[in-house]
Amino acid sequence: DIQAALSVADRVAVFYAGTTVELASAQDFERGNLRHPYTQALWRSLPQNEFAPLPGNQPDPEALPAGCLFGDRCPWASEICRAEHPPLRAVGGGWVRCIHAQG
Repeated sequence: DIQAALSVADRVAVFYAGTTVELASAQDFERGNLRHPYTQALWRSLPQNEFAPLPGNQPDPEALPAGCLFGDRCPWASEICRAEHPPLRAVGGGWVRCIHAQG
């Protein structure tokens, strides 16, 4: 429950397919300063936001893709995303596992 976490946490770790995709401050959620497309979609899926569903499913843990774990569902995905697992990197005051993320 994101709302519960934001009420008590200073920072929130967002996981996708068992991997950290973003580390953001609680204030980043309040300001809409989210960097990873999965975190953004997760935020938009909440009833008080757009209540927009995210199509597709997480990958099978027994058959993870070679590249970005979110690549099949990502609107930003490119060829490099399908080929390489992105590292966790500092962007705009947070940490994100996406080569296209900007702060």
